[in-house]
This record gives sequence, structure tokens and C-alpha cells, in this order.
Amino acid sequence: MILETTIGKLIDISEETVEKEELLAKSQLDGLTGLYNAETTKELIVERMKNKDNKKIDAFILIDCDDFKDINDSLGHLAGNQMLEHIGESLRGSFRNTDVMGRVGGDEFCVYIEDIPSVGFVQQKCQQLITLISETNEGFKATVTIGIALVHGKDTYENVFKKADNALYQGKRNGKVQVVIYR
Repeated sequence: MILETTIGKLIDISEETVEKEELLAKSQLDGLTGLYNAETTKELIVERMKNKDNKKIDAFILIDCDDFKDINDSLGHLAGNQMLEHIGESLRGSFRNTDVMGRVGGDEFCVYIEDIPSVGFVQQKCQQLITLISETNEGFKATVTIGIALVHGKDTYENVFKKADNALYQGKRNGKVQVVIYR
């Protein structure tokens, strides 16, 4: 008579899996604002642009803090950090959680919105953001200037970023605290 013995060991890896997922999520986020970091933001936008329906219009929004260096220099880096955190909160309060929102530079943020209903919709959202940022600040005047590039067909991240950046700097030259669409 032959007896078979099976010996095995069960290992619960659910905790390890959760830890790995948490570490991955943390690696994709900006530690200060909780928004996506620059690398993840770009990857997500590139992916959305690659899969974009050419019949629909998307919007790439670039947001830059006005006079951020002055805030850091006069009030200190803690105040500057508080301003960046506040902008992150304001972005989450102004846009949908399905929109890609990220911090792409020191005091520069972007939002990518798929399938916008109209140009006016995007302008209204940006104006709402400007108001939210300027109304709820902590002891300093926080303002932003915004450049928008509309994405009609297939395009590259670099090209769309450049268009939005050109619009943003047109707004800076024209007095700041503005929303400018690249034309």
C-alpha cells in the first residue's frame, strides 16, 4: 500500500499586496499637494491623448502661481508650501476626480479634461479656480494665471504643453490673474 502525503504552506500575501499598492500610489503623487507628480501626470495625459476620440475636444490647462518667488522671499518657504497645498485643494474642488490633475513644476500645475462640452465650460472652471484660490488664502494674496490649449485631434504632450505655456505667458504679460486660450 502506497501512502501519499502532501505538505503545503499557505501564505497570506494580502498585506504585502496592499503595501505594494500603497507604495505605488505614493510614488505617483506629489508629497506636498497630493496631486499627481510631473512624471505620472505626463504619462496619464499621454495615454489619454493616445486614446482620444478625434471627434471630441479635450482641454489641457496650465496653471502658474503669480509672484510665487515674492511669497517665498517675503513670507518664507512655509507660506509658499501652504500656498501650493491650497492650490492643490482648490484644483480638487474645481475639477472632476476623473480629470488628470498634477503638479508639473515648482509652482506650476496642469489639468487635462477629456471631452469638454464647450470652451465656455473650461473658461468657467478656470475662473472658478481663480476665485477659489484668491478667496481662501492664509495671510497672503494668492493668485494664478492660466493658459489653455484645446486638443482637437491627435497631438503630442510637448506640443500641447507648449501651446498652453504660450497662452499662460501671454496672460502674465497682460497683467496676470487671467485665463488665456491658445489661438
